[in-house]
Amino acid sequence: MFSPDVIKICSGIAQSLSEYLSRMYHLARLRFVPKTPFQPLSKRQNSGFKMVRKGIDYDQILTEIGEFGPRQRWLFMLMWLPSAASAMAVFMYEFIAFTPKYRCLVPSCEVADPSDYGSLFVNFSIPFDATSGDWSTCQRFRALANDNVSCFDSNFNHQIEEDCQDGFVYDSSVISSSATMDLGMVCTNDWKKSLAQSIYMLGMLIGSFAFGYLSDSIGRRSTLLITTVVLTVGGVVSAFTPAATVYFPVFAVCRFISGLGHVGVFMMAFTLSLEYTGSKWRVFCGCLIETPFAVGGLIVGFLAWGGVRDWRSLQLICTAPWILMLSFYWLVPESPRWLLAKGRLVPLEKEIETTAKWNKRNFPTYIFTQMTHNDFTASNQEKQDQASFLDLFRPWPICLRTLNMFYNWLVTTLCYYGLTMTASTLSTNIFLNYTLVILVEIPAHFFCIYVMNVWGRKPILCFCQILSGVACIAAGFLGSSPWLQVTLSLIGKFGATACFTIVFVYTAEMFPTEIRSTAVGSSSTCARIGGILAPQVAYLGSLWAPLPFIVMGGSAFVGGVIALINLPETLGKRLPETMTEALDLNKPQTKAMMCNLPGDD
Repeated sequence: MFSPDVIKICSGIAQSLSEYLSRMYHLARLRFVPKTPFQPLSKRQNSGFKMVRKGIDYDQILTEIGEFGPRQRWLFMLMWLPSAASAMAVFMYEFIAFTPKYRCLVPSCEVADPSDYGSLFVNFSIPFDATSGDWSTCQRFRALANDNVSCFDSNFNHQIEEDCQDGFVYDSSVISSSATMDLGMVCTNDWKKSLAQSIYMLGMLIGSFAFGYLSDSIGRRSTLLITTVVLTVGGVVSAFTPAATVYFPVFAVCRFISGLGHVGVFMMAFTLSLEYTGSKWRVFCGCLIETPFAVGGLIVGFLAWGGVRDWRSLQLICTAPWILMLSFYWLVPESPRWLLAKGRLVPLEKEIETTAKWNKRNFPTYIFTQMTHNDFTASNQEKQDQASFLDLFRPWPICLRTLNMFYNWLVTTLCYYGLTMTASTLSTNIFLNYTLVILVEIPAHFFCIYVMNVWGRKPILCFCQILSGVACIAAGFLGSSPWLQVTLSLIGKFGATACFTIVFVYTAEMFPTEIRSTAVGSSSTCARIGGILAPQVAYLGSLWAPLPFIVMGGSAFVGGVIALINLPETLGKRLPETMTEALDLNKPQTKAMMCNLPGDD
């Protein structure tokens, strides 16, 4: 048998020969095209022109004008802004809804709006909770007299405890004010805090599907602008919610609106990042666009750690500036792949020409071929009729692929948010806790960048799901060793973050252009179900401490196993434009395709 080196050399020669013959074919076409001056499509509307999709796709066009040249790099960097904006919207909740230490207000010893949480009278007016090792949060001893001159130990009946009837006193040493404090989301109303976050996830659930479908209908750029407005409005209005318990519904509605905007903004940033660039750079861009998401989360933490301890100020600082992203209407073009799928040839040609100029490449005139107007209309209508949401579930191989990714998105989000919620147990410093949990995401992104183009998408997804699952289960049984539990929790978060990075890229590579955004959006919808379930799974810890870790870890482990069974490998394969090409992903690939690194020629 031939040695691996010989096989590799022969494969390289075959690939080079194939590229050479392809270029010679294009040159031959140019040579025999009728010698008439080339005119822009805008000057040829009456005669009717169409791009020959069967012969040339956008990936092939990018080989002529540059797959990741100055033009694509500039657009990719612009997409960092919406990615960071969406992260700030979701991560700020750790601070704006922070629950500090609190206790009952004691009318006979303090004024209605006290600022001293740890006064001496607390020792005889508030019961001591042996379980928490601190004063009781929701009970006080009954006072014999509630006038402000009876603050003596003898004025309290230590045999009778009662609920807080006159409000609460909060420890403002960590956070000066939060929505939890202003809206009274404590004691019998503590369920409101988790409900508000579940409502946010519900907004993400609905938005992921709605904006995914909308972007496939009206375009990626238009949807990005709409979701930017939604994100900004939800955040700004929330900051002006009056400080009273009865206004909780207003706060909850604003969180829902923010959830809608958050998922729409990130989906469009991710989709555009992939569709601007060539196939060789999909993994690089798809993974790296997650990094500004983590950076946005770190910015929130640094702002709070640096002194922005008022929740309304933090909300405005992290939300209002993003309205400036409306300038993307002039700075960011529509996705060329979407224009191609929809037959929008005039703006498509303009964008290709602009990209060629930026990248200092020649405009490939041969990609447009004259056809009759009727041929163009019929072909375009046929393509539109074939695309629908139901195509995610037909034929059977696509259906299995869709269901598999739906489950993996769900369990990935369950682990991601479930492990993030354990941040408060890592140490006594909330800012350090938060920073550690967010920082571990960045090495996970770069891990994916460097290994996905070597090992492939499928093996890495399976490995990271199983890693996250095993780490979670082990952490659940090691509560007696706090720092070992912390380490395992961070390993689990690393695996969950890597899976999050992979599923975005992997899902986008599995489905054709016409339903790609719908596929990512629908999968993201399932992910939001995992986000909604995460607080409920965390609550299982009140029944048995290891149970949440077992549920999260077991779910992730199953996800890794089923991904191994029937998902196709997309490494080295071009982004599918049609359903037929998507089905062809199940066909085995050559060994030469397995070494396709970013920037390789």
